Amino acid sequence: MPEFGETPYRTPLSVMYDVKEYIENKKFMDLGCGCGHLLLFLYSNFNCTKLKGITEDQRKTKRGRNHVWQPNKNIGNKNLNIQYGDIKQYNFEICDMDTYYIWIEKPQLEIDIIKTIKSYNYEFKKTLIISYNTNTRCKCSKCRAYLSYLHPKFNNLLKWLDSEQIIYKIKTSTYDEGIKCRQAGQWSLIIITF
Repeated sequence: MPEFGETPYRTPLSVMYDVKEYIENKKFMDLGCGCGHLLLFLYSNFNCTKLKGITEDQRKTKRGRNHVWQPNKNIGNKNLNIQYGDIKQYNFEICDMDTYYIWIEKPQLEIDIIKTIKSYNYEFKKTLIISYNTNTRCKCSKCRAYLSYLHPKFNNLLKWLDSEQIIYKIKTSTYDEGIKCRQAGQWSLIIITF
């Protein structure tokens, strides 16, 4: 089984290069950032003007500080932070971020976030990237069960976007970050610009 901080417990980092145009020189927020692995990767590899994460799990915030941030002490940057809070209660109206990223695989939460972001009249364009693991090289029973559970959710989200006439595009990437469960496969990114 994968260890803490490895895929599939975080986004395969290589797929972020496929959406570089939405990240480079942007203010980026990870909704459901967990321990902050993605933010640290973006900090090191992209020229983001601001990075912010929000997680609903205080244990992950603490674990991230101990396992992710602590070994990288030179990160002490005010433009990079993680906060604990309820994503559903977050005030997107006052948020000055350009790009939001979510990999939670809870379509109703994703739909609620889309509705919320769409409801505000922002001065500048906002982008939401919704991330899904859509295929895996591993064919064990756990991985097959995970994908059979996930595919209907992914398809239902796409149907809802179509029914609401929300324009989106999908970028699909392959990734290979190891030989353990779900550490190699296909990742799909749904990109919505408001």
